[in-house]
Amino acid sequence: MKKFSRFLLHELKKNLWALVVLTAVCAIPYVTTIASMQTVVRFRIEENVWNYYTADPNLWVVFLELGILCFFVPALTFSFKMNKRSVDAYYALPLKKEKLYLVKTLVGLLLVLVPFTVAYWGGFFTMLCRPDRPYVMRAYIPAYFGGVLFGVCLYGVNAFLFTRANKVFDGIVFMAAYAFIGYILAVFFEELTGVFISWRITEGLLTFGSLIIFPDAMGNAIRGTQYSHMLNAFVFVYPIVLALISYFLLFFNLRYEKAENAEQVSHSWFGYKILIPLYIVLLVAICEFEPLGLCGIAVGGVVASIVYQGKFRFSWKWWLVLVGAFALGCAFGGLIEILYDFRLSPVPENY
Repeated sequence: MKKFSRFLLHELKKNLWALVVLTAVCAIPYVTTIASMQTVVRFRIEENVWNYYTADPNLWVVFLELGILCFFVPALTFSFKMNKRSVDAYYALPLKKEKLYLVKTLVGLLLVLVPFTVAYWGGFFTMLCRPDRPYVMRAYIPAYFGGVLFGVCLYGVNAFLFTRANKVFDGIVFMAAYAFIGYILAVFFEELTGVFISWRITEGLLTFGSLIIFPDAMGNAIRGTQYSHMLNAFVFVYPIVLALISYFLLFFNLRYEKAENAEQVSHSWFGYKILIPLYIVLLVAICEFEPLGLCGIAVGGVVASIVYQGKFRFSWKWWLVLVGAFALGCAFGGLIEILYDFRLSPVPENY
């Protein structure tokens, strides 16, 4: 326990200046936005007839900063495992990997939540000092705790995805690619079945979707409007379940982490091996056989494979994976066309 505490203190001191810089970078733009914004906007209906409405409280600014932190900080925190010298030094410490990664996770969360907290409440008190505030100020409290919840969730998801890579660039690609895979799967499901999925659900399937939906809904609650019903259980359940799985896998997979993997090809099953063929299948299936789109997907698959393997010559097995994924996507695309025509075909009168 003493070694754990000393290492935690060391990491806190090491990241102190990063914490100060990130806090300033987040707080200054948001506080400036709140200080300079119009709280009440008027617009002309007719000549000499004006109407007024309460302006959006701009929660999206601080939640956008939170999303950027949840993407940037995991790369900053766990990049040590992508460098041979640093990973050897860290793994040589008299500390179990689980405790090492726990410290890194806690420090990373601190680098995310402290800047968000300072920026958020700085904006709140700036608004509180304005004489022209028409807002329901108590609604800022649940909005903050929702931001903390979603920040912890998104950080865990991105930390797990980033640590599946052996190179920093690969880790960034993994976080970015998985951010959209849920949304694309929802579009594919809609195209295949003809079942409409609420745009709130499809948007929520983005790993950062809760950071779009939640501040939008809470912004309306702060304005005192009746649109807070935009929140539903899915907005909370999906990121929480995703985060629980991610945090579990982050620590469970430590038994397979090896220092010699640093700077090597990222062969994780959570990485390019799955992402490239999956994206090819889904994008080909929903592109409606547009020639330009098919060419772009094929070229993109080859380029992504070059990035993955670090060479221009692939094994015949990988070429088989690419061709098979493209063919499967075409098969799904043809099925979608058939089902679409079937759904549009008129029902016989004597049916």
